Amino acid sequence: MRITINHVAKKAGVSIATVSRVLNGTANVDALKRLRVEEAVQTLGFRPNSIARSLSRKKSNTIGLIVPTIVNPFFNTIAESVEKRASEKGYKIILCNSNNDALNEKKYIESLLQNQIDAFVIISDNKIDQNFNVPVVFLDRYSAVIGNSHPIIRSDHYKGGVMAIEHLIKKGCKKIAYIGKEKINPQKYERIDGFLDTMEENKFQPIIQFSEYNYEAGLEAAKLLLDKHNDLDGIFAGNDLIAYAVMKEAFNRGISIPKNLKLVGYDNIMFSELITPSLTTIEQPVENLGKLAVDVIVDILNDKRIMKNDMVLPVKLIERDTTK
Repeated sequence: MRITINHVAKKAGVSIATVSRVLNGTANVDALKRLRVEEAVQTLGFRPNSIARSLSRKKSNTIGLIVPTIVNPFFNTIAESVEKRASEKGYKIILCNSNNDALNEKKYIESLLQNQIDAFVIISDNKIDQNFNVPVVFLDRYSAVIGNSHPIIRSDHYKGGVMAIEHLIKKGCKKIAYIGKEKINPQKYERIDGFLDTMEENKFQPIIQFSEYNYEAGLEAAKLLLDKHNDLDGIFAGNDLIAYAVMKEAFNRGISIPKNLKLVGYDNIMFSELITPSLTTIEQPVENLGKLAVDVIVDILNDKRIMKNDMVLPVKLIERDTTK
């Protein structure tokens, strides 16, 4: 038999309204009645219907987190950080993997809105034409939301690009290439912008091979790049997965890293320290990105003013064996 709020009220000897007030914490209830309700709930094993409660309270204490992929450990780590902070603040997380598909994102957004989601944290490169009517924070990158006035929390990717190339030049590299995604935003904030500007400042000819941010695409890009430029001595990979692909292709061709080719990745996912040779990479403050996203969401939900919409966190270079 399914236990309902009626059973709890009868067991506690109080009205259904009193049980509802105790469960929802919406009004003061006599201490003795509250105790009787709490004992009845425990004795009967009653579990409130969270969907019904969210409909009545117009609040679900739930945040939707939409990520482009769960294959890349970088996004797993962000999700863990968001979930941990949300739990500390009394919120649950619903994780949605969009596969970086705009239609999937739209479906998830509409579905969660219909289920009384309180807010969203979204990581996306896609244009999102959506009237949210709930707080939204965009994380890690700009998303071309039409009429976007939502907060954006991101790493200083431009500075990361600069740091990577300055490090390769410092290590004596003369012919340096970038493997990564095409530029999607007119503003100079992406890692490719840092690459291009630093190459120009040092009067180096930039070499670019575009690739999606996954291992398979990175492997194809590495093959194309090294077919065209077998004398490269430095590569800046747009993320660590691409860097792993470069390492694989270099090994297949008998190119020694770091003796003949120096390599810098981006993100500092957990495997980058464990592989051989260990990967020099640009580290993003993943834990702080997730924590700040939740803090901003909670502040907005509590009607606190957000001082600025574009929040940029610093990155740092982690030097390891691939550039030594």
